Amino acid sequence: MAFSFNFQIDPKDIGNDIDSFGISTSCENQANKSKSIGLISDKSSGQLKELSLELDELPVCEDDVVTSVQLLKGSTDPNASVSYYCPEEVSLWAKANDLMPVDSEQSTDLVSGVYEGGLQLWECSEDLATWLLDKAELQPGLRVMELGCGAGLPGLSCLRRHRPVKVAFQDFNPEVLRAWTMPNCRLNLADLARPPQLEFLAGSWAGLAAWEAARGAFDLVLTAETIYNPDYYQQLHDALSHLLAPDGVALVAAKVSYFGVGGSESLFCDFLDRRGQFSHSTAMRTESAALARVILELRRRR
Repeated sequence: MAFSFNFQIDPKDIGNDIDSFGISTSCENQANKSKSIGLISDKSSGQLKELSLELDELPVCEDDVVTSVQLLKGSTDPNASVSYYCPEEVSLWAKANDLMPVDSEQSTDLVSGVYEGGLQLWECSEDLATWLLDKAELQPGLRVMELGCGAGLPGLSCLRRHRPVKVAFQDFNPEVLRAWTMPNCRLNLADLARPPQLEFLAGSWAGLAAWEAARGAFDLVLTAETIYNPDYYQQLHDALSHLLAPDGVALVAAKVSYFGVGGSESLFCDFLDRRGQFSHSTAMRTESAALARVILELRRRR
């Protein structure tokens, strides 16, 4: 079954050649003009800063060190497939290039407030990315944001499959963006004739309100494996409140329960109900005794 969302998109927003903070979407421009990509990074102060990079300067993992893996390999649609670098080898490459968010002696799984697991490939990120490639029907021209992106698979699925005009990737750690998100973006841009504008943000969700006020709201906000800690629910709620357009949709992919951490689908939905700002429904549910997972669809209450 395919899912479709009714967004209000201005047709003139589809297929812009270039803007002040993005990648040229013209093949000719790609060959002959400078393409800047924004990286915003300052997690300590809560302020978001811009750093321009050339498209050709996007970090890339060496092919003889890191292999690529594809979702939906058997699809007949060339755009219904996302390639990404293997996380285990990315971690080795990041250590060799001084891009690890934590010391090698520390756990590389999660260090709360220091490193939020961005170099791990989490199951629900794959769930959401595959669902976006295989089930969702999205109209072209959307402005898309992925929160807590890590590898960026859900955002890349939109980039490949649904012709957005902009995709923004946010992760707590700038090292994750440089070591994994950006190389994955470069890997998936190679065969796209009209790539969207890209933006990269590093730091906590607390700084997103001021950034959104300057940059504009998003039609679709994606996030996976970000409700594991109830202490973060208010920050995530506030980020969605600031980022989501009035008729926008947020998709939250999560495990039904995070054993040993405290978060769960029911706790998060109860939190949303108490705040009263967002309605929620189930877009996908995977029933498994070992690892039940869900994709929640959030909309602003009218």
